[in-house]
Amino acid sequence: VTEYFNAGNVTTKGLELAVNGKLPANFNYFGSFTWLSSTQDSDYTAGGLTADTQGNQLFDAPHRLVSAGIGYDNEAFYANFLGRYTGSFYGDLANTQKIGGYTIFDVNLGYRFKDLVSGLKETTISLNANNIFDKQYLSGVKSGTINADPGNPNFFGAPQYYKGQPRSLVASLSVGF
Repeated sequence: VTEYFNAGNVTTKGLELAVNGKLPANFNYFGSFTWLSSTQDSDYTAGGLTADTQGNQLFDAPHRLVSAGIGYDNEAFYANFLGRYTGSFYGDLANTQKIGGYTIFDVNLGYRFKDLVSGLKETTISLNANNIFDKQYLSGVKSGTINADPGNPNFFGAPQYYKGQPRSLVASLSVGF
């Protein structure tokens, strides 16, 4: 069951920086940094009661996201190693339940066949290994609450979270006509 509520006005500011480029011998690099500030503009009010939420970070809104990787691509074979960091975030508007950040790593391998069969432009086979170190983490808030502190009977509710994807292997085949 999904439940929605109006959290009130939120001011969101952010900055994203990205860089990528080529290195010698068909190697490349890429990286990005995102800074996000999502601040609640007022206290939460419902049923004549008020919860102290003004100035708090909006739930499920990490302050920092970082990704970086290195790759190889000779226009036929390609491989990438990628690391992604997601900063800590809250499960409630009162910021009483903080979930720690996490870092996961992925590897992608692929091969592009050109002119494999007449009439096909390009056929690509790929293999992706996600979360290769099998990190266990909570990846986001499924259902946020006003206050996750059981000592607050007026607005208490336990947030529900999405469990992060375990190690997985995905193979794919794509064909261009």
